Amino acid sequence: MRVTPCRASWLLLWCLLLSGCVSSHQRTLNRLIKEDGGSLGISHIESIVLPPQGEPAHVLLYPVGAHASRAQVVAFRHGVPAVLFSVGSSTPNTDFRIEQGVPMIMLEQADYAPDYATGYRYAEVYAWDGNTFSLKAKNPLEQHTDKNGFIVTESP
Repeated sequence: MRVTPCRASWLLLWCLLLSGCVSSHQRTLNRLIKEDGGSLGISHIESIVLPPQGEPAHVLLYPVGAHASRAQVVAFRHGVPAVLFSVGSSTPNTDFRIEQGVPMIMLEQADYAPDYATGYRYAEVYAWDGNTFSLKAKNPLEQHTDKNGFIVTESP
């Protein structure tokens, strides 16, 4: 295809419009994190495609306060943000992975008994089922004390 001055200006206009949409989505995602009390400086935003329809979405992982975190999945439908998933964790530990083509969110929870540092810990695993992220498992996390006396939590 030969790029004429007329086509070049349309191409430039299209690129500018597309970059405006991307930055608009980014501003909206940042606003959602901020409104939820999250920290933008250490948040993680990952763009994904949800099977089986191939809907584009964004996974937001961010801390809330000193000992908590949050995971949200947001899609833009007709330019309007739709929150598909939103769950908090009682620790700062959250993770997102795609395993065997299935998007998964892991949240570490603590029961605070007798306190935050020594309480029982478990991982909640949410998997995409084609419609939403649903709770698939609650896995206990092994805890032990390291050589310096600090409690260490490990996945089995």
